Amino acid sequence: QLGFLARQQFVGSAFGAQSNSQTTGLWSQVQAVESPTRNEIIAVGVNAAGVINGQIWNGSSWSAFSFNDLVDLSTTGFKGFQIAYERQSGDALLVWDNGTTGSASLSYRTWNGTSWSAAQTIATPVAGDPELAQRYLALIAPIRWPLGGLDDGQVREIRTLKARMES
Repeated sequence: QLGFLARQQFVGSAFGAQSNSQTTGLWSQVQAVESPTRNEIIAVGVNAAGVINGQIWNGSSWSAFSFNDLVDLSTTGFKGFQIAYERQSGDALLVWDNGTTGSASLSYRTWNGTSWSAAQTIATPVAGDPELAQRYLALIAPIRWPLGGLDDGQVREIRTLKARMES
């Protein structure tokens, strides 16, 4: 069926019954991710009008996001969103182009398995003169993204700090 998400689980040697979603409209771009900790799938897409919307599979049925029609991207021609689950907590992060320009053009929400957070914006680290911002970002790039990546000790240190913050 066009304009619906469908889900069928493979059980041993065959697929189970199909479960259709609510109407999504025809998505020109779609991304679906599965939770590492819950029986849950989140699917996000851009419909023919260029509007981002999505749905969640809760293990038995699909439901539309309570905040659907995030933004109209019809003029950009870009996908404009990304969704991923954090492996340990199982929380999902949805980031999208909010259609504005300047230092706060990205927004995000997190999903904890029960509810979505309020929309937040991600500001670029520098405002003002674009040339100065580019020079600043180029200056700090080797510190932020070391050539050759992180060594094993640095990775362990980051994971230890992350574990402390999450406990």
